[in-house]
Amino acid sequence: MKRFSSLVLILLMTICSLITFSACREKVILPSSAITLGMAMNNDGSITQELDFSFQTENLKNQNVKPNLIEEAKGNLLSAVNVVRNEFYLTLLVTYSLNPNPAYKISEAVVVSQTRYYEKSDSIGFVIEYRDFDTWQFYQNGGKSEEENDGDSQKTKINFFTQTSSEGKFPFSVDFIQADESVTTIGERYQKLYKNAYNLTLPNDVVNKLDTPSFVYDYATPFANLDSNADLKVQTNGLYHNVWIRDLSNFKDATIKLTSTVIYTGWWYLSLLVGVIIIFVICLAGAKIYKIKRG
Repeated sequence: MKRFSSLVLILLMTICSLITFSACREKVILPSSAITLGMAMNNDGSITQELDFSFQTENLKNQNVKPNLIEEAKGNLLSAVNVVRNEFYLTLLVTYSLNPNPAYKISEAVVVSQTRYYEKSDSIGFVIEYRDFDTWQFYQNGGKSEEENDGDSQKTKINFFTQTSSEGKFPFSVDFIQADESVTTIGERYQKLYKNAYNLTLPNDVVNKLDTPSFVYDYATPFANLDSNADLKVQTNGLYHNVWIRDLSNFKDATIKLTSTVIYTGWWYLSLLVGVIIIFVICLAGAKIYKIKRG
């Protein structure tokens, strides 16, 4: 019976080990220069969107560019990014003016920061803070508080869990209609703004030695059950980051794929318990038969 008890214990440990796992996270190594769009669903329910342009201070210093010219170039880039910031802000204003709702008032439910230089990251950008998911949804849907399923998402209920999948374009590959009605991509437009900011102050030979910024999209949530086709995944400050990195040669056809899996824990444990009972009964029956044959 000791051998039988040991067998049951091993079987139990083996089955239980199937429901435990450990995840190995990659270290995020971002490009030396990048235009980064970030979206974070924070633990407090708020949502943060951020657009950030790298500034290349060290590169310019290594090229022996005078400090006053570096500061001037920095000011030019800040002005260029501020144009983008004002476009975001204007879009929010128009959305609210066409669909006024005190619950989603600008400067209260949604706040757009000023464009600023971040010394620690040597970058220039701005942040949009939405009070909660409903506020973010209101502005994303053109003033509608509820979003209907548009068919881009698929829900599949499979016995013990539900999967929700969605797929969309890489944000920088989305088309942008310019003032002259010509069409470009958001990424190409940002690249042009970036380079022009340096060209206003610095000679071509200096600008040509600057790193061409890559496009980075960082999507962060507090949910560990979110899978994606991201290039990098990392957990920090209670959030799980899915990071996509592209450059000018491969960003246009890039896609974002997300899959969320919700496991019905009660059913899994019930299944596990039933499995253990069945194995236990089989082992008991086997031991009894073996004992009868020997007796």
